[in-house]
Amino acid sequence: MEAGGSMRPLALDEERYSRRRALVLLAVHVAAGLHIAHWKLAGRTLAPLEFNEAVYTFALGVVTAGFLLLAVAVLATAVFGRYFCSWACHILALQDASHWLLRKLGIKPRPLRSRALRTVGTLAMAYMFAAPLLVHFVQEGRLPTLRFASDSAGWGSLATSEFWRNLPGPWIIALTFVACGPLAVYVLGSRSFCTTVCPYGALFALADRIAPGRLVARGDCSGCGRCTAVCTSHIRVHRELTQFGAIVDKDCLRDLDCMAACPDGNIVFRFSTPPLFRAALARRGLPRKFDLTASEEVLVAVVVLATFLATRGLYDSVPFLVALTLGVFAGATAWLCVRVMRRREARLQKIVLAKGGRVRRAGVAFCGVSALLAALTAHSGWIRWNELAVERTVAAADKRGGALEPERLAAARASANTVRRFGLFESPAAQLRHARIAELCGELEEAENTLTDLLARVPQLREAVLVLARVHLARGRSSQAAEVLERAIDSTPTPEAGRQDQAEHLAELHLRRGELALREGEPAAAAEHFTTARSLKPDWALVHYELGATCVARDDWSGARECFERACELAPGEADFRNNLGFVLLREGRAVQAEVELRAAVELAPQHAVARFNLGHALLALGRASQARTEFDAACKLDPRLVAAVEDLLRSAR
Repeated sequence: MEAGGSMRPLALDEERYSRRRALVLLAVHVAAGLHIAHWKLAGRTLAPLEFNEAVYTFALGVVTAGFLLLAVAVLATAVFGRYFCSWACHILALQDASHWLLRKLGIKPRPLRSRALRTVGTLAMAYMFAAPLLVHFVQEGRLPTLRFASDSAGWGSLATSEFWRNLPGPWIIALTFVACGPLAVYVLGSRSFCTTVCPYGALFALADRIAPGRLVARGDCSGCGRCTAVCTSHIRVHRELTQFGAIVDKDCLRDLDCMAACPDGNIVFRFSTPPLFRAALARRGLPRKFDLTASEEVLVAVVVLATFLATRGLYDSVPFLVALTLGVFAGATAWLCVRVMRRREARLQKIVLAKGGRVRRAGVAFCGVSALLAALTAHSGWIRWNELAVERTVAAADKRGGALEPERLAAARASANTVRRFGLFESPAAQLRHARIAELCGELEEAENTLTDLLARVPQLREAVLVLARVHLARGRSSQAAEVLERAIDSTPTPEAGRQDQAEHLAELHLRRGELALREGEPAAAAEHFTTARSLKPDWALVHYELGATCVARDDWSGARECFERACELAPGEADFRNNLGFVLLREGRAVQAEVELRAAVELAPQHAVARFNLGHALLALGRASQARTEFDAACKLDPRLVAAVEDLLRSAR
């Protein structure tokens, strides 16, 4: 220590700041625990403060809790810099804890400096936030309108009873913590996930460009390099302070380790010119050193992309960021393998893989394990390709009412069989899709067996119950279809207060059971189920429509009119709803109002033969025979089965 006390003990200040940051990060995790506890006790709480929910805001305009937190964090970063990352992010806490543990084990992780890997986070940010805005603008001609979601759209509401609605399962959470923590730090260096993969980090890095709050040099830098030595973000701090008078690197996370390490106390936080507006920085920055050649960068980029495509959504489990992280690991592994095979110097931290033109045993073992992982990734890509083929076919069938080309169904069936036979395991969603494809192909027995197995595995899977009931109906087993639905209704508990998802689940079961009762000529039983469904989900237009159908079956025309009117209010774009309302109005002698509704139905669906027939009937009742004949001719052309009905109407009108 210099005379006069100008130099302070390095360890003392480091401990002071690290303890403060550890306490803040601990408080963040305690707050998260209290949040979960409140949900457990109250059954309803503020939605998870997860940044990934911001995607719904950019894609659909739904203002989520995660978006609000992200907006506050970005605005704060644009003023003060990237304090959020190091003082409030649980992943950064995991990364720093992993780095500390590895250091205790004698491993000092070296960073892998790659141009290709540094673009991953930026591309992920563009995909998550910019791409949805662009797609919405192209499709709608405008940006999404910001709105708050109600409880009926529980995945986007600010308060929720489904706390885990957008969070992965326990196995994926464990994989995320291992991949983003010790594995990422060991393979890629400290804080590598933050600088390489994290799309939110890329967003904060952009905001940091305009942040006036900087760590600056209060006096002349002695160039001792202690600040650079302690920086786990791998910034050449003393060089930046000397050249620019401030730390301008976008990877600076404001953990204040450099401030603590400065023996002269010359690093302080002050408002200064943001990096974006520093002319000297614009002309020239500190040159970055990279470990990869241009050809190696291309190889890494290709491997990252291929692995990401092969694993994202695999087995309905691997989320976006985990797939990106796996891709980054695969890219780094491919680079090391190439260096080993070329007998160039290659190291995995302290493990020497190749040196002096010779491949070490560790290098041979590393390449062997990497080859096995590459084969597993290729297998995953093959399975994912077939999964996507089945998913697209099921989605197309839902959109087109099951009317698909036999060749497409056969190809999808082959893909579903591939997933079942060669996949490492079959998720419930994949099993359901397999049953759907079998149903569409007419293999009803296989569909029934698959669904029975699935319901034994996941008893409350609503979609499986509904498809199984439909399969029973297709096989002429109405009683068994009713039994499946009733068993599901009986086993479903009464929805808890605020649990909209439970209410919707039970409402749909009652709706389908009511439809079956109506089909079997039991309007009273159908009405009972529809009424229950309406009480559970009052704003469901289809329930009001089906209740109107039961009123028609019982000749309750005023009741039918009220139900159809409510259905049209809730879903004004449904041609069937307006057609049925027009039909009831016509039966009540209200031909003028009937014409209005029936014309709306025809405008919505010009190929709706029955709507054109009913419109002709209304026009005939109003004495406009020539216009009525035009509609009758169009209806008969669309559906020749209506010819007899048209002739009867015209005969009775003479």
